[in-house]
Amino acid sequence: MEEDIGKGNARHRWTKEEEHEICQLFQKNIQDKNICVEEARNKIANNALLKDISRSKVRDKVRSLFVKFIDDDAVQLPNEEETASERITCLDKYEALVPSLSLFTNTCKGGAFSEDQMHTLVTLFEDLIITTTRIESNELQ
Repeated sequence: MEEDIGKGNARHRWTKEEEHEICQLFQKNIQDKNICVEEARNKIANNALLKDISRSKVRDKVRSLFVKFIDDDAVQLPNEEETASERITCLDKYEALVPSLSLFTNTCKGGAFSEDQMHTLVTLFEDLIITTTRIESNELQ
């Protein structure tokens, strides 16, 4: 590509001034979380501070700022902690819903699946086992 000719492929060390300039110049792109190389090229073409930096490096820098500036209305993680007794209660409820693995392994003695494989199958199809949902396929006419 012509953009990298003479600019080298070395890692660029961003200065505070360059980062500030990118934040100002690409503010809308950062908010929209959308940037492409052409936009970067067009915006830095006449910028004295950024014009000598590869447009792909500028684009990558803008992309790195997408996660730095998260909207205030973004989903926040809960800040409460579950107590040990709450965890045990939840685990007891869960174990009551999931049939014992021994129920399946005992009926398959000498079968084709090992205990590890049975555990994997039970884990994968847990919702079908709990709800005893039938697996059906539609036949083509």
